[in-house]
Amino acid sequence: MSEQMEAITRQELYEKIWKHPLKQIAEELGTNYIELVRVCENLNVPRPPQGHWHRLKLGLPIESVPLQEPDPDTPKEAVLGKKAKEKTTTRPVLKETQSPGKLAEPILSAKPAQPNPATAPKPTQSQDPSDSQASPATEAILNRIRQTSSIDFWADSLSWEFNQWSLASLLKLPKEHGRSMKSLLSEFMKVRKEYDSFTVETRTGVSRDPDSLQLSIRIKDGFEWRDVWEEAWKSTDVPSPHFLTDNAAKLLQWVRSEKNSREFTDQNKIGRQANLRGSYQEIADLFKEIQAKVKPRLVVEEEGWGGPFKAYFAEVQPRYFDIGPLNPPLGLSLREVEHGELMRFKRWLYAELQRIDFPRNNEFVGIFEVADRRIVKACFSDWPTGFSWDDKIREFFDSLRLMPGICIHCLFESGPGPWLVTCSLSEGWTWSRVKEWLREQQSMPPLRQRYGLSEHGAALLEWIVGLRPEEYLGRLTPVVEDHIELDIGVEMDWPEENIPAYLAFDLLLQSWQQHGNAETRIRVKHKPSEMDSLVRAIQLFGLSRNKMLDAEPIKAAVDALLSSC
Repeated sequence: MSEQMEAITRQELYEKIWKHPLKQIAEELGTNYIELVRVCENLNVPRPPQGHWHRLKLGLPIESVPLQEPDPDTPKEAVLGKKAKEKTTTRPVLKETQSPGKLAEPILSAKPAQPNPATAPKPTQSQDPSDSQASPATEAILNRIRQTSSIDFWADSLSWEFNQWSLASLLKLPKEHGRSMKSLLSEFMKVRKEYDSFTVETRTGVSRDPDSLQLSIRIKDGFEWRDVWEEAWKSTDVPSPHFLTDNAAKLLQWVRSEKNSREFTDQNKIGRQANLRGSYQEIADLFKEIQAKVKPRLVVEEEGWGGPFKAYFAEVQPRYFDIGPLNPPLGLSLREVEHGELMRFKRWLYAELQRIDFPRNNEFVGIFEVADRRIVKACFSDWPTGFSWDDKIREFFDSLRLMPGICIHCLFESGPGPWLVTCSLSEGWTWSRVKEWLREQQSMPPLRQRYGLSEHGAALLEWIVGLRPEEYLGRLTPVVEDHIELDIGVEMDWPEENIPAYLAFDLLLQSWQQHGNAETRIRVKHKPSEMDSLVRAIQLFGLSRNKMLDAEPIKAAVDALLSSC
């Protein structure tokens, strides 16, 4: 091996970094601190925790994390040296060809680009020449971004409000710092405002306290929060390969260590073993952060709210569905459940189910799996906010009245996502049977044409026909007034004058008292068709001759007779 490159095994790297600090080992191996940290992560080699060498110097007890057996996909060694060092300082150049919707991996040039002083652009706020020595307030803001574990992936901004005490704490000033609020506000008003992926806004007097400071981080169009995290972590001397908060990094180390029994463990025990700072009540959010940022995806099982938890990296990564996600760019409005939007989604779904290349057996289909801002804004134009926003979104999909045989499942949570909507089959159904049912429905004339109904009358009958058996009270429909706008789609008095016109049905209005209000249900009885009447007559004739005749052979014989004429 030449002096320029050096290969090191997992065992060798583990022994070195637990004997001497990483910066010393990086110099010895001809690389840099950041590259060495990345290699440790790639080889799944645990590093000494923060404060390890200080405790060792003071003679305090320390705890080592053993090197575990590698997973099948974990490399056995890594190459370090001057080339590795150069790779972290060269400017990335994107490939010319890449898959649609996905950024290509950068190709790194062999030599650092040498800027031409004559053509170099003048520095702007997003090209601040003093980035390497940011002001304390600027660094405090960047660190606040780094240590924010849970950000809603769809959010456009983050905001915090600070008083004098919390600003001093953000700057990590001593308890008796002696600085006035005016001095602190002045420092934060001068922070760097422009970055590649986000902007910083500082405002005073927004709340009732005129001396308070509101700090907002606004993400720029075309960027995701992972870009913001990456940019915030670029300027730190202690890099985090996965851009994890300090507590999430400790929890990840616990997951990979022998302390993790891979069995359900109480959250307080996890917090103590992982040496987490602050409240252990945030462990669930920390697990979500790891799931969003670290590959392969961490599997977390939870028994009830607040644990206990079981966490492990699965050999085969779990999938939510067999086909998909489809992520149709429908721009659905989920803020309020409206009949028009329900019907639009329903029409799209039925058309999708009838595609030739759609599954025919019993596959689980992913309709939406969304975890970034660009896709979510294409799929949904708006959605509820505030208290119980997730319940209101689920109400939209729960309100869908779909054909028998298919079910919709959904998961909407705050944090890094994903939002999930999937479609599965009811017991005994296949996708081939679903296609056949839809083709049969489409081959029949619309109800309005079939029975000569008004538009609203046809809408009412379509609702009656689509009711599930469990929704009936005996032969009575649900209260009509409760469903008139959302499910029937009539924004006026419902068309009771059409009731006698439903020729295939025997419908009777039934007054109903509910919560002191006079409301209406409809008694539904299907009228026998001509074929049903004929079959019934032949069966009665057979009984007069002591013969029990089944209906289906009679129908087949009548159809054959009619076909021969």
